[in-house]
Formats: sequence, C-alpha cells, structure tokens
Amino acid sequence: WAKAYAITQIINLDPKLREYKRTMFKDKEFIVDTDVLLNCLTTNARYSDVYKSMISILRSCNCKFYIPQQVFHEVCDHADAAIKRCGFYGEASLREFTDLMLEGEDGNVFIEDYVKQVRRIPENSDMRFKDYISNIYSNEYPELLKENIKNIFGERVFDNRIDESDVDAALLDDLTSKLYNMIVYTHKGSFRADDAKRIVMQTIRGA
Repeated sequence: WAKAYAITQIINLDPKLREYKRTMFKDKEFIVDTDVLLNCLTTNARYSDVYKSMISILRSCNCKFYIPQQVFHEVCDHADAAIKRCGFYGEASLREFTDLMLEGEDGNVFIEDYVKQVRRIPENSDMRFKDYISNIYSNEYPELLKENIKNIFGERVFDNRIDESDVDAALLDDLTSKLYNMIVYTHKGSFRADDAKRIVMQTIRGA
C-alpha cells in the first residue's frame, strides 16, 4: 500500500506517467485494510482524498481488491464506537473539537468526517450526526455499508480471494509477526482486548 500510495501521488503530478502506472499496477491484487477502507468511506477526513484518488487510479489499472470479513467487522465496530461517542459527548461538544483532537490517535474517522463536514459546508451546518451516519452505516441493515463499499471498490470486493499458493510460509510468518507488533502495540492497540488482538492477527494473515 505504501508503494501504491507513493506512485499514484507521483502519477497525479505528472500525467505523462499514465502509461507507466498501467505497467506497474496492471491486474495487481490488493487486500484492503481498515484504515484505507475507513478513509475511502468518508469525504472530509484527513486522508479521504488521497486514498480515494489512489483507489480510483488502481481501479483504472484493472486491479482487484479484497476486503476480509474481519476488516468489514472492524469498520462496523468503528461506526458503532462513533455513535456511542456522539451520545456520550453530544454533538455540540464534538463540534468544538480541534482538528488535532479529531485526527489524533484517539480520534474516530466518522466523527472527524462529520465535524469537518458541518464546519466546511454551510448547507450541512445543521446536520445531525444520526442523519450523517445513516447514509453510511446501519447496525440493523449491514447491506447498506456493503453497498457503499462496493460502489468504491467494485461489486466483487467481498468475493475476490488472493491466491496464496506461491507465498513463502516462513516469509509470511515473519511479516505477520512484524505487522502484528506494529499494529497491536500502538496507543490504540493498547486498549484492544485479547479477542480483538486475535482478530487483528487473523486479518493480517487473511484467515
């Protein structure tokens, strides 16, 4: 993803590289992680534009995307957490949050997107959070979120599977361990329960 991000940003600066992008990324396959998915589902979050632009370019190169169920459930958990946080703080208090608070390690992408949207778009200044989130997610109707995701990544994003037949097992174990330590031992990761940490491990391995 880091390589994809860097190259797509360079391509955006120089249209002459369009043919290069087709060669570099043509028919590649990507597993979408939680951070990428969250930012693609929003419009005003810190990384929304850059991730959406990256996905758009990759789709134009006929790339395939796969979203594991664990990632989908993490996004649902993130949306549920946003709803609870709004209930705890209240909309008026949330609107007083600074960008630093919204974008910090304890931030929530849906809260960040909502607050920035009501600040930046005059016609949305009176929008309620429940109306905002209801366009993205409903815990009573998970198909709503899936449809929003398909609109961004393609109809088969939940059906695609990455071929792991040629993946070296020792290399996979080494990378899994390193990624697990990078994710779990962050500030947010320290608040995850053991069950949630196991889900992270399963997500990394694509189980």
